[in-house]
Amino acid sequence: MALSVCTLLLLGCGGTDDEGSGREQAARRGKPVWDAVLSFRGSGAFRKSYTLGRGVKNWRVSWRCQSGSFNLTLGSATLADGKCPQQGRSAVRTGKDVRPAVVRATGQWRFAVEQQATPLYEPRLPAMTSPRTQLVGQGDLYPVDETARGRVSLYRLPTGRLAVRLEGFKTLPLPQLFLWLTPGA
Repeated sequence: MALSVCTLLLLGCGGTDDEGSGREQAARRGKPVWDAVLSFRGSGAFRKSYTLGRGVKNWRVSWRCQSGSFNLTLGSATLADGKCPQQGRSAVRTGKDVRPAVVRATGQWRFAVEQQATPLYEPRLPAMTSPRTQLVGQGDLYPVDETARGRVSLYRLPTGRLAVRLEGFKTLPLPQLFLWLTPGA
């Protein structure tokens, strides 16, 4: 049986990827994982003020330009200035930032604001690997209000209880998570 899975008002609490993935390995080693939360691309001049979401503690900016010249400032800090092609990454910063990002360029460029995520890896419940456990259904996340991705599996454990497993789960940081499971077509 397939499941249609809808998500609404999502919680960015990290997530899991399949066992053995880079995120899972980083979580086990305690290394930071970086997710792009804002990205911009264009050619020529650009100015944008933004505020990072609640709960964002550490963030950085990555950039790349293809040709011409490129200057990227964030508030009064110059992050990049020179001829292209070039790419780089700012030092890790903390707190919310409302200063404008300003690009002065003569060619194509792009930059992204990345937040540090705390990856969460939880091994499967031992009961999920029991031969008496039944996979009731599984499906991919379907975003309702916000972007989300990942796979959801619903198991009936030998005790009769149900267990939900999220794999490859990724979303933006928001205050709540609602997971609606509906029979798929």
